[in-house]
Amino acid sequence: MNGSRGSHTRSEMEMKNGFRIPMFALLIPLIFSAVMGQWSPDSLQNLAICDLTGEQVLPKMVATSDGGCFITWFDSRSGSYSLYIQRLDSLGNELLAEDGMLVSDNPQQSWLVDYDLGVDSGDNAVVAFSDIRYTGDLDVTAYRIGSDGSFLWGADGICLSDTSSEWFEPAPRVAVTAMDNSVVCWGRSSGDDHELVFQKISSAGDKIWGDNGIIWTSGDSDLSGPAAVPAGQDSVVAMWKSSTGNFPAQVTHLYTQKLDVSGDMAWGDTYILIYDGGAITPWNEPELISDGQGGAVYSWYDAPSLSDFNVWVQRMDASGTMLFPMNGAQASTNSSDRLHMNPSAAYYPSGDMTFAFWVETNDNQDMFGVCGQRFSSTGEREWGDSGIQLVPMGSGQVSFVRTMDQGGGLYVGYLIGSAGSALRAIRLGYDGAVEWGPVTLSAASLGGKDDLVDCSGQGGSAVYSWTDYRNDYGVYAQNVNSDGSLGPSTGLEEETGRLTVTLEPARPNPFAGHTEISFIISDDGPVRLSVYDMTGRLVMELADEAMQKGRHTVRLHAGELAPGVYLYRLGCGGMEAAGSCLLLD
Repeated sequence: MNGSRGSHTRSEMEMKNGFRIPMFALLIPLIFSAVMGQWSPDSLQNLAICDLTGEQVLPKMVATSDGGCFITWFDSRSGSYSLYIQRLDSLGNELLAEDGMLVSDNPQQSWLVDYDLGVDSGDNAVVAFSDIRYTGDLDVTAYRIGSDGSFLWGADGICLSDTSSEWFEPAPRVAVTAMDNSVVCWGRSSGDDHELVFQKISSAGDKIWGDNGIIWTSGDSDLSGPAAVPAGQDSVVAMWKSSTGNFPAQVTHLYTQKLDVSGDMAWGDTYILIYDGGAITPWNEPELISDGQGGAVYSWYDAPSLSDFNVWVQRMDASGTMLFPMNGAQASTNSSDRLHMNPSAAYYPSGDMTFAFWVETNDNQDMFGVCGQRFSSTGEREWGDSGIQLVPMGSGQVSFVRTMDQGGGLYVGYLIGSAGSALRAIRLGYDGAVEWGPVTLSAASLGGKDDLVDCSGQGGSAVYSWTDYRNDYGVYAQNVNSDGSLGPSTGLEEETGRLTVTLEPARPNPFAGHTEISFIISDDGPVRLSVYDMTGRLVMELADEAMQKGRHTVRLHAGELAPGVYLYRLGCGGMEAAGSCLLLD
């Protein structure tokens, strides 16, 4: 939808520094929903993405370029599981339908398997999941949902499975390349056959790697649990498990390979073994992240015995060189009444630093904490042989540790508690010094939580979403700013080089006759401050001229504007920040 020229009758807006700014309108393609939420400053409230009758579970989340995010989840509000999606702007406002937009209500099992969500450079979501619409067994379908909620690959998505024969095909994973092609990978099994499938889909919805994708097998080994991340312009790095023996006493190794633009192996003509210890449990899903340089970072834990759980990390560069020792760099060698499990990794390219944070328990697994380690470019431990203890050992059970490199530091989020669980976050520098935290983002008194996911937010913030049990089953979300505060910050700040722009909330808000919007720029530059209604239509320009550095305040007169919610957007020096205000009747 395109915005139209502003219809407001006032031709000028007052500025408190004594001069007046002429009004004019521009055509800008923006789409906004009429339903508003916003990040909560209260850890006892949080932002409800959807909390209706039935279950809302298994959220996935991915950041958009405007500082917002997409969130997907499975939802049984209608009796059986369907997939829903919501898009939030940087302030936590809903941009799609209230309680989410239905993606698929095709037949689904009464139980769920994992799935995945990605985003392309145009802020279009790509989601791949399994259901039983085709053969009565699990098959894989992918959808591309536009930034405005449109179905870019059709109302029923694209079937990726070979439905001419029956395979069990759960838990697909998605990697969107820099060319906006989507690589989806998954494992499939039938009888004694356990294979991997890779398919690349163009932005137009064409299958690039054949009708049924590229199939990888491995003789007597069972291949499972694949993951993929983008690597370079149009390649991906993949990781998977290879197992022999009978469940659950399997011997499991880890392999990797890079698929080039055509789907051929880029790191030689064989699978690359990165772990041959054999002690990865069937319920352990190793993590794979991109290093942003054409390579990847791998993290996992193994369990050679019930009293020996260890965290390992590996790096492969863009050419396929193994940078850490074979079988990985061990995160902690402290084996004195300590088990190390469920790691989450991050990579800081400028310092060539790799980080891992994990759940630490005692041998009885009735005491829990969070520890972390930094690795050099060759895998040496740089925070001591035991790492650093971020959360001291205590009786509150710790789960879902999530690590993110964001805004010049590291966020570590986690769930802690037993009967009820709290969501907490810590921010630390690359040197391991804690900048703040633990900060509670969602209180334990609200009830249990599960399935924690995270993504980056605007201005160096982090965003978390989870399954929440405060009202049975719902999906909630919460942001945390780079200073440890929750909700809209007192100043919405963006920084590039030496230029800093801070946009303050409108005051008063809600308002009747007028409200004032203040902002601070750290250097001279062109400034535009625009107001839009909830259809995305530009209704007034409050400022459009070069300004000197310092604090400025603009008065927004209601005039003939209709009551409702309005968005204001500040642009300066290539940066943008946004806010919202409510005009009362």
